[in-house]
Amino acid sequence: MAIDRRFLLASYGKPESSPINRSAFMETTQTSVVITGASSGFGECAAALFARTGHRVWGTMRDTQGRNAAKKTALEALSSDITILEMDVTDDVSVASAFE
Repeated sequence: MAIDRRFLLASYGKPESSPINRSAFMETTQTSVVITGASSGFGECAAALFARTGHRVWGTMRDTQGRNAAKKTALEALSSDITILEMDVTDDVSVASAFE
């Protein structure tokens, strides 16, 4: 399944160039969002979009090293309100330790 490039631009691009109505995502108080699978696809796009629209984002990846290290760095560079954690949702110990 291919990701629409316009959505990637809206997530990573300049806010003023976005075709997405950002006010629909904004609230008067900062909300927290947990996104599993932030290393690719819709999870990566959602993490970027929520971070750029003022939400506190906790994104997770099974592996934050190797090929995902650059994605982790790029996502965290978008906002000081995004944190990428290493977590495997199929492993109870991994889930428990990710949010300690």
